[in-house]
Amino acid sequence: MLILHRRVQLLQMTLVDCTREKFSKYEQLLNDAGQKYIVISDPPGVKVGSGGSTLHCLEYLANNFGQHSLSQWKVLIIHAGGFSQRFPSQSVLGKVFLTLPCSKYPIQMLEALLMMYISIPGKMNYGVFIAASDVIFLFNEKGNWDFRVPGFVAIAHPASLKLAKNHGVFILEDMISPWGKYRSDPSSPAMVATPKCFLHKQTAEVLKHKGAVIPDSDLIHTYQLSRSDTSINLPPISLQISALIHPAPPVYVDLAFYFDVPTALKLIQFYAGVKPLKCELEAYADFLQPLGSASSVDYYEQSSYPEKARVQQKLFGILNGTPFKVVIFHEAQFNHLGTISEYLHHICGNATLRSAYQFANHHGTEYGDAERLDCSLIHSVLGERSCIEAGTVIEYCILEEGVSIGRNCLLSNLHVPMNAVIPSNTFIHTVTLLVQHEVLYATCVFGVNDDLKRTLPRSCAFELEFLNLPLTSVLGIGTSECTTDDLWPANGDCNLWTAKLFPACSSRKQSCEAALLTIAAIKENGLFTFLRGFTVLVSMEDVMVLKTGTSMLDFQLGLQSKMLS
Repeated sequence: MLILHRRVQLLQMTLVDCTREKFSKYEQLLNDAGQKYIVISDPPGVKVGSGGSTLHCLEYLANNFGQHSLSQWKVLIIHAGGFSQRFPSQSVLGKVFLTLPCSKYPIQMLEALLMMYISIPGKMNYGVFIAASDVIFLFNEKGNWDFRVPGFVAIAHPASLKLAKNHGVFILEDMISPWGKYRSDPSSPAMVATPKCFLHKQTAEVLKHKGAVIPDSDLIHTYQLSRSDTSINLPPISLQISALIHPAPPVYVDLAFYFDVPTALKLIQFYAGVKPLKCELEAYADFLQPLGSASSVDYYEQSSYPEKARVQQKLFGILNGTPFKVVIFHEAQFNHLGTISEYLHHICGNATLRSAYQFANHHGTEYGDAERLDCSLIHSVLGERSCIEAGTVIEYCILEEGVSIGRNCLLSNLHVPMNAVIPSNTFIHTVTLLVQHEVLYATCVFGVNDDLKRTLPRSCAFELEFLNLPLTSVLGIGTSECTTDDLWPANGDCNLWTAKLFPACSSRKQSCEAALLTIAAIKENGLFTFLRGFTVLVSMEDVMVLKTGTSMLDFQLGLQSKMLS
């Protein structure tokens, strides 16, 4: 929880995370910035999701500072990121501390979020503003809009049906001509509207059937606005929105939301009656779906989890009928950095975002005669004769001479040995572990597009793809050499997150060498034979239990100091 004093206005920012283990890492990172921070973790036990963590956070603030203080604060809650299974290099510290290579010095996602939302406190009453930690939203903030109304106010933007299937969508009371009905300022690209309902992670067919698609007649007004306005929120840029939306029909997709103090107090009272939670709640889905004149109970009545449905039904009864508005920014760009591939694209290939935040290709990097193309290097040491291809990001790494790295790779926290070759589309990341009081290192390697969440029953576990190949083709499955018990815990389904594929070694460099040999063994269909030579093998699930984030920070800060000295 960060308390920032800005003029006479108190902005209370609360950083919530899913595990207690990240406490010391966050406090070290935040306190190094010269401010006083308090980090709030989720309660121990069952995962409670972003909704449960929000409720826990509100109760924490009320219990420790009093409801009277809470009623006089403007609170920003940022969910710092959970296990980040689609972005494993952020699993240890959380996506809120993702590095962005701005030109003068790299910043963390937390700093980008504070820049992005810097105008929000001045436009809201006392209350709570909820934001995600993996989105950079560039928007033209010109217009007569604010959050000074009772109940909930959300932020939305036009986006494609393809994007909408993984997010929430607002259907307005007037979807025939919303532009003409809700826009109060003819020159403004923003409007305040009344949603009749909120749908969460629905298919394109459902969204079309429910009437969520913006009418073609409104698209003319929405996307033929001037693109030269310089009131884009931090920093000023010119946006080409129509190119981002078309040809797919757009809908109004969620970004963030605010609720007032009376609503916060109702949620605190609700939480007191249902805790300890025995299920996950989703902040956007479970707080916003009860709202609007056409809100439906289908989402919990059709649930296959009785305990969750019971809690959702009670929350629906608490929130249904609460006033509900949405601020829609029509000139905006939504940049999601929740996966490895998204991060690589936005850092190396998103011209608008690179211009807006002035991303630099080579920042704080020491190199000899390394050959560099269109890649991003952050606080790293490159040996002579190194070659790095386009679309690759290297952060906090030591590369010895003669290293060759392919396209579209992400390297993090590594010591790469001399003459190493890393193929294109590879993710590789070293984590410090504490195993029975011994410091070890595990270098986790995946394909950039490997699906760590894909779960299969044990009978077909080896159909999972690792580094773009099915496990059965690289492990010798079908013989007596390897069984599921060799790679996974004895019971339960199987996925890459829980597969013990990574040797634990005594040094960072040895660990990286083992990962490179893993890649070589896969090509030769001899991975299991290679892995049997190590005493300790770990999975990403194990890494999250055994990790020592302070050692990772020490390594990063050491390289950063070296580069800046």
